[in-house]
Amino acid sequence: MSLLQFLLRSLKYPRADSFNPDDPGQFQAVLVWLENTKVRQYPMDGRQQLQSGDPAEWRAALQKYLADLECPIKPDAANHRAVLQWLLTHAVGLEYTDASQQFDQVAQRVEAEAGPPEQWTEPALPPLPDITTDAVKAALLQLQQLLHQQRQGQAAPGGAEAGAPPAAAASGASQRSAAAAMLAQYPLGFSTGDAAADLGATILRMLYIKDLRALQTLVDSAIVQVQEYTANPRTDASLGKVGR
Repeated sequence: MSLLQFLLRSLKYPRADSFNPDDPGQFQAVLVWLENTKVRQYPMDGRQQLQSGDPAEWRAALQKYLADLECPIKPDAANHRAVLQWLLTHAVGLEYTDASQQFDQVAQRVEAEAGPPEQWTEPALPPLPDITTDAVKAALLQLQQLLHQQRQGQAAPGGAEAGAPPAAAASGASQRSAAAAMLAQYPLGFSTGDAAADLGATILRMLYIKDLRALQTLVDSAIVQVQEYTANPRTDASLGKVGR
């Protein structure tokens, strides 16, 4: 999905999926729809020129419309995509402004339910299994084999077990069992119909969640530091003011 289609869907344009930005007729139709339903820069009786079928009159109306909106992009034929992206982004901003009070109320409710920032840090999150354990290494090895990527000096998967002693075979079975139990903690949410592909997707999901949690920890730490800074102003009596 292109960015233009994403913005059109966000604004609930009825023909977003089939929209062709290089079609002048569709470009004009979208602009008229934006003006009539989202932007409303002109009164109803001042929008006729935007619907004109005369090419010269349409170009003049488009140029004036963009100037009235203070669009920084020139309405050349080569810039139609850029102009449309600016108009769609502008319309999304207007939509947010119209419903900003509702969005603010939702944000305040979520913030109140979340509790103080110190409760957002890593200790409050569900435990994340250690990806350096033998179970995870075994799962990663299965993914490596699925992708036909053998480590240098490593024997083939089948040959290693063919003549393996009973103790080694039991150890491998134990690792596979531990890996299966750990992978069960990360439901994939979909199925490809191929167990091996599902396994690979689950492992990639685990690694992504690990990176995401590390990033969240850094962000939470920064928020706490900013709040500590702003909530503890220094008073300088000689200057007769409070603050840093």
